[in-house]
Amino acid sequence: VRSWQIWNEPNFKYFVTRPNPAEYGRLVKLSHSAVKSVDPGAQIVLAGLFARPKGARNLRTGKHKSLNWFASDFVAKMYASNPRIRSRFNGVALHPYSYYSYELPGLIEELRAVLAENHDSGKGLWITELGWSSGKPTPANRFAKGPAGQARQLSSAFALLRGKHAKWRIKRVYWFSVDDAMGACNFCDGSGLFGPGFTPKRSWFAYVRFTGGLP
Repeated sequence: VRSWQIWNEPNFKYFVTRPNPAEYGRLVKLSHSAVKSVDPGAQIVLAGLFARPKGARNLRTGKHKSLNWFASDFVAKMYASNPRIRSRFNGVALHPYSYYSYELPGLIEELRAVLAENHDSGKGLWITELGWSSGKPTPANRFAKGPAGQARQLSSAFALLRGKHAKWRIKRVYWFSVDDAMGACNFCDGSGLFGPGFTPKRSWFAYVRFTGGLP
């Protein structure tokens, strides 16, 4: 293992009782010291941040307002409260969950703008979670697209990320998930490329076409 990602979605109250970007920055510093002490060549990557948790920003003022944080606001505060933290990590990570793939540029460019403001635009971006559900679309679950819709969103998102990989300095992209993660989240029951019995979905074949592999 040469790349270490520090925590998961620390800007979202589901994974930490009280998200705190200043405390998270201190954790990154401690983790950097621990990892580098045994492997000086290892990479430290920030946690995959949930791009825009509901209720995290005041829609009228544009300011942070709840326990949850937008990824961009969380990273901005982490920089502000932890001087010299730029030297303690090699890449940033994002979970740009959105209702549609065409919304990805706004989520990614918002985070990249924070890096630029902190003179850190050279950092690579890891998309460590990205996905939609093959479940039946309902008003209560807009991440559910049905089997064909899931495949379309995958193909569209991957094509977009490939086309922008140099501009956005994208280093990795990971689909969530390999198979359905039953009960893990509001769309996870249908998030997989494979369904019950490890049966491939349309999204699996779309994935294989994109990568140039064989189904």
